[in-house]
Amino acid sequence: MEGDPDDGRLSEIAVVGAGVAGTALAIACRQNGLAVRLYDNGTDAQAQDDSRLVELTANGTRVLHALGLKESLSRVARFPSFATLRSSRTGFLLGQRPLGPFSEARYGAPCCLVRAADLRRLLLDAVQDEEIPVETAVEVTDVETASATIRLADGRSIPHLAVAVAAGRPRNASAPGLSSLLESRNWQVPDAPTLIRARSFRSDPDRDHGRFLNTWLGAGFAIVERPDTDPEGSRQPVELLVVLMATRGEESAETACRSLLGGCHPHLAGLTQNLQAVYEELPVAPVASHWQAGRVAMLGSACHAAPVYPELEPSAALEDAWILSRMMERWEDEPHQGFVEYERFRRGRAERLRTFASSELAIQTMRPGSARWQRDLRWSLTSRFLPEIVLERLDWLYGYDCIRGFA
Repeated sequence: MEGDPDDGRLSEIAVVGAGVAGTALAIACRQNGLAVRLYDNGTDAQAQDDSRLVELTANGTRVLHALGLKESLSRVARFPSFATLRSSRTGFLLGQRPLGPFSEARYGAPCCLVRAADLRRLLLDAVQDEEIPVETAVEVTDVETASATIRLADGRSIPHLAVAVAAGRPRNASAPGLSSLLESRNWQVPDAPTLIRARSFRSDPDRDHGRFLNTWLGAGFAIVERPDTDPEGSRQPVELLVVLMATRGEESAETACRSLLGGCHPHLAGLTQNLQAVYEELPVAPVASHWQAGRVAMLGSACHAAPVYPELEPSAALEDAWILSRMMERWEDEPHQGFVEYERFRRGRAERLRTFASSELAIQTMRPGSARWQRDLRWSLTSRFLPEIVLERLDWLYGYDCIRGFA
């Protein structure tokens, strides 16, 4: 209809989902001169707007720096100096990897920890600074792949130049999903690990634990200990990610976590006093068999869900956003023409990330035996006497520089 205010959207790229992937893509598109509109579907906001910590590895912070957000990130993030592997029973140091300035020198960007709410606010502030229109009033219910037409909950259908879906998993199994791409995903994976996210306070506040990002290894489980900051500055809060290689039991998350920590090193056992814990769904669906169709592409958790290592997902999502924006920029008037190349560049790395995460978790959570004893000995000796071997093994992961190229 002539004069319809939605007619102008035929020249815009629609981004569905205002999480890390969606907001970063919208910012990158606008900085590349593309017209873009962001649809905040609410699901990502609900998952992000809280006090949980997001770990961004060097390959992810590099993208935020390229988007001009380095100073903003430095004001809200925490930059640990070392990542360690320790025995959950004895506390014995099995391995240590330098972060902080060393990561910047080796990879050109640091590893950092930032609260999800702060990261979301940082990205949405950049969206506002770039004057990107954001739609929040009406939920997107579906997307037609052939015409890049978005269907809204109020019954409207709005065509766009192209659509990028960064909304992740549908909120329930009966939801229509956002296009047949999401509907085709198999989100039910048997024997998925159980994830507990917990918060507590360290019992020895006089020691500076904020420099260390510790992973404690046990028989059938791994505990990632992340330092947090206390707004009042009087205590040392910590976030724990407990990954159990077992089916979720009937007991509460706090009961399960207390029971596990109580049998560990005194440092971990001391965290049970002020413990708050919840079960967290870990959607470890396989990497999507297809990432694009027609004028619609997917990115972030819509493509590769959450790897078994949760810290890999946000950085992988930022890589997706940067590369997808560059593929669309190359075609400008027909941005969907770049979707095939985007999928070609990203699928292989996503599959490698998934394989790496699954393999590492299996090694870290192995049961007692000769293989585990050999693992501990190998890690200890290599970390102490041949640290360069450890670093070279991970260079493909943290040193991946999608700013310079997509190989």
